[in-house]
Amino acid sequence: MSGGRYGCIPYFRRRNAARLWDYARRGLTAEVQQELDSGADVKEAAKDGIPALWAAAQGGHGPVVEALLKAGAARIRADGPDERSKGR
Repeated sequence: MSGGRYGCIPYFRRRNAARLWDYARRGLTAEVQQELDSGADVKEAAKDGIPALWAAAQGGHGPVVEALLKAGAARIRADGPDERSKGR
């Protein structure tokens, strides 16, 4: 399953990465920052290669995108994740 239009949370190795991805997708800046502060891996991507940064950008959540970039998220191409962001 992907986190696409159906709103499913994709598989992650660690639970806090799943929460981070879901909060990023929903544009919840305070919750994203809380997960980052508690050690969520900003570079961990979904099983299908979609990082939290991409989910936030697709939703137009600028403050979340800024928080993720500040925390070290890999930059992504405008048309989708590239090979450099997969599996990070």
